[in-house]
Amino acid sequence: MEQISAFTTFEYELFAPVSLLRLYPSLVNNLVKGESPDWQDDIRGIGLEVVRAENQQIGFTKYFSNKYHGKSLDDIPPEEINKLGDIPRFRNGKLYSVSLSGGLVDGNTHIKIAAEKAKDKLDLLNREHFKRFDRNCLYIFLTASLTGGDPDEFLDMYLKLAEEYPSVYSDVFLMDNYSIHRINVINRQITKHDLSGSELKKLQREVHLLSRDGKWKNGTPFLSTYRDGLNLKTKTLKKSSVLPGKTDEIFALLKKLETLQYIARPYAAFRPIDEKQPLIWTEGATFRFRFRLFCFIPCGIHTVHVIRFNDETHDIYTNEFNTHVPIWNHRIIIRSVDGERTEYTDEVEIGAGWKTVFVYAWARCFYAHRQKKWIELIEKEKARNK
Repeated sequence: MEQISAFTTFEYELFAPVSLLRLYPSLVNNLVKGESPDWQDDIRGIGLEVVRAENQQIGFTKYFSNKYHGKSLDDIPPEEINKLGDIPRFRNGKLYSVSLSGGLVDGNTHIKIAAEKAKDKLDLLNREHFKRFDRNCLYIFLTASLTGGDPDEFLDMYLKLAEEYPSVYSDVFLMDNYSIHRINVINRQITKHDLSGSELKKLQREVHLLSRDGKWKNGTPFLSTYRDGLNLKTKTLKKSSVLPGKTDEIFALLKKLETLQYIARPYAAFRPIDEKQPLIWTEGATFRFRFRLFCFIPCGIHTVHVIRFNDETHDIYTNEFNTHVPIWNHRIIIRSVDGERTEYTDEVEIGAGWKTVFVYAWARCFYAHRQKKWIELIEKEKARNK
């Protein structure tokens, strides 16, 4: 993670909520800047603390690797080589590794250091001056990529440490070179989120831009400052239609992936990243789709995080985003008209920087089309059930 190694302490702190906004927006929507922990949400009772899992030796190793990787021995000052002894590895006369294992660190050193840092933060969490919440979260930057059983090994170490403390971090996020692992400590569940090179570079650019803003101080709200800092002005559209079907029947259709794919064509195509993952719409669920504009133009990954999905009121609210549109908040409101017909409303908040006006124009056409396809689908269902 070469560019992240150049982050300031605050930029590391900022990278945590910026990256989590993509994956778990409800976790960071109400965060404000704080100290002990670094980010705080008094409304929902969430605290987020950030730490880098490296010691002085690994810090120098990262610096050395980033500066001299691919250089010949003659290009590296002897005094710098001497600091690492006989560890640097050369291939065809060029530096390719600064550890005996061929990576940035040897063996499970990065996991041990992550556990050590977690212990330091557990000590801090249980001190009198540290503000504790119902949900305390810890975000750890690792020095090397996780492989195989590394996350499980860390979890085992963390659980042993946690036995000694009355207050613990219930969610731990491990950020390595190319992915974020979320560890739900209570359920002992590990979820991996891979980041593409372009996604990672975009996150880093956003952090650098936001850090230059100078508006960050204790009490600064994260989400509004994030939007202002990236000039993410939003536009909201609202489109309603009366559908020829009962509310419960429409809501049942809405739960099916096939329905969403049908009403989106030909304006858009969505295919799940993990086709084995069941599409069960519940609050807190996150789904990722390969998105193609007009069904043939690749537009990267579209992520849907379900904030509200109420079977009784039939209200749905999702935070969505993709590479080109970082803000796509979609509310669906379904209300019975006379027992046989239903008023269906799409309300969408869109933010895409200078592209917002163009995305908004496309979205107006898209949702008008969707609601026409809804009517077509319901008529087909009625004909099929006769």
